Amino acid sequence: MSETSLAALLWTALSLGFVHTLLGPDHYLPFVALARAGQWSLRKTLLVTVLCGIGHVLSSVVLGLVGVGAGLALSSLESVEDSRAELAVWALIGFGVLYGGWGLWRAMREKPHAHPHVHANGTAPFVCIRVIRG
Repeated sequence: MSETSLAALLWTALSLGFVHTLLGPDHYLPFVALARAGQWSLRKTLLVTVLCGIGHVLSSVVLGLVGVGAGLALSSLESVEDSRAELAVWALIGFGVLYGGWGLWRAMREKPHAHPHVHANGTAPFVCIRVIRG
């Protein structure tokens, strides 16, 4: 990373942090209330505020790193999930082929027999032979 891009990154982070703090009174009003209630000096108020700000930033960084770690862990599972899906597809195809072969084998072993198809009006126009042997 070049010095220029590092400086731009730091300046952007500081600017966003400053605006974030100004727009969120929950970031500074508790310190004002504590300082007034405890009759803190300006120096003590600023020290406590800075230490809490550092803790706030560090906890955000830790949460971000946890998120990155979780993302990396999940991305490594993506290849496992892809191969599992492919295995499931081939298993279903294999099951279908085996089941179809078993059905044909059973059909070829049975003796041929005829059964009439009767229409709703009671007529039987033709006879269907279930197994045709050549």
